[in-house]
Amino acid sequence: MQQGTILGEPGKQIDHLVFPESGMISLLAVMSDGRSIETVSIGRDGVLGSTAGLGVRSYSGRAVVYLPGTGLRIASSDIRRLGKEHPVIQDTLIEYVENLLRQMFVNAGCNALHSIELRFSRWLLRACDRLESNFVPMTQELLSQVLGVRRASITEAAGHLEVLGLIRRSRGHIEVIDRIALHAASCECTALLKIAGEPVTPLS
Repeated sequence: MQQGTILGEPGKQIDHLVFPESGMISLLAVMSDGRSIETVSIGRDGVLGSTAGLGVRSYSGRAVVYLPGTGLRIASSDIRRLGKEHPVIQDTLIEYVENLLRQMFVNAGCNALHSIELRFSRWLLRACDRLESNFVPMTQELLSQVLGVRRASITEAAGHLEVLGLIRRSRGHIEVIDRIALHAASCECTALLKIAGEPVTPLS
C-alpha cells in the first residue's frame, strides 16, 4: 500500500475488504470544494470495507493510504458468503463497525472543539503506534488533508512542538523525540480513542 494511494471513493462499489498488515488507511469526509478531514483511521487491528460484509455495497468516504505498508484483501462477495456459512465472521464485522462508530464520535468532537496543535499531537501518537516507530513518513501537505486545515497551520503547530523538543522535522518525515511529553501535549481524545478500541502509543 503506497502512500497517497486512493483505495475507494464515496459512492463507489466496495469490491474488496483490505486488512492492513502495516501502515494506515484514513477514511476522509470530502467536501465539494476539495477540502477533506479524517473521520477514522484503519491500521493492522482493523479492516477497510467492513460494511461490505454486512450488505453495504459502497464507500461512504474516500479511503486513502497515508502511512505506507502492506495488507491482505478478500473479495466482498467471498466475505458475505463466508459470513453466512460462519456467523462468527459476521458477528466480528458487526462488532468492528460499532468500534468505528465510536471512533467517529470521538473524532467529530475532537475536530470541532480542539486546537490544531492538540489534534496534531494526537495524530502523531496514533501514527507512531501504527508504524511501531518514532519516524513518521508524512509531509505537511498530507497532514493538512488529514486534519482538514491549511498547510500554514500545520507548519505553525509543528514548529511549536519542535521548539518544545517533542518532535524533529526533516523533508518528508517527522521524528517523535519525546512520546511522554507529546502525550501530555495531546488532547483528552487520545485516552478516549483507547476506550473506544483504537490502540494508543504506550508511554515508554
